[in-house]
Amino acid sequence: MTTPISEHIANAISNTDIESAPYEWMHIRDIFPSDYYKKLKSEPLDKVQHMLVEDFNDDRVFKAVSEKFINAPKNGDEIKSVYAFWQTHGKGYTLKPHEDGPSRLFTFTIYLADNDDYPEAGTAVYEVNEETREYKTVGMMPYLMNSAMLIAPFNKRTWHGVNMLTQDIKRDSVVLVFGNHAWNSGEVHYAKWKAGTTVSYAI
Repeated sequence: MTTPISEHIANAISNTDIESAPYEWMHIRDIFPSDYYKKLKSEPLDKVQHMLVEDFNDDRVFKAVSEKFINAPKNGDEIKSVYAFWQTHGKGYTLKPHEDGPSRLFTFTIYLADNDDYPEAGTAVYEVNEETREYKTVGMMPYLMNSAMLIAPFNKRTWHGVNMLTQDIKRDSVVLVFGNHAWNSGEVHYAKWKAGTTVSYAI
């Protein structure tokens, strides 16, 4: 049964325009009700990742995401898992251009910002020269309160990362993934503290 939180998430996705250059991506504002965002901010990130797996494990959310990315190439045709892991970074952190792995159908990065003072700490969209490995920032999914980035990772296409953080900032986020493989609690991929569950939704 759809909960008010998952219904809000689905509506926020549906009501957000998708960007198409250089690939499909979204920056979703007010992804949660404001009181629920305050609750997320009050909880330890380890608990938040479990809460978000539950919130996003909903057919309306799956449908809203797949409808937005209907024309994007994807790493499969069925969502088989939902999993999440938290991250905290600060000044000096950077994440070079990457594409995510082929086991991901969709990647959310859910920003848990304290304020809207550092939008440049969000996820950068890159164009990459495959021969020289040079890259340039061509878009930004800004680090803002109660917002999230969303992409459909695909090989040699969906380059993204985080530009160097030069400000003294505490960058909290949760990466939430719709995967194309069943959830394996013993799998250690990137983070061993993941929360997850097996699902089945054809896209």
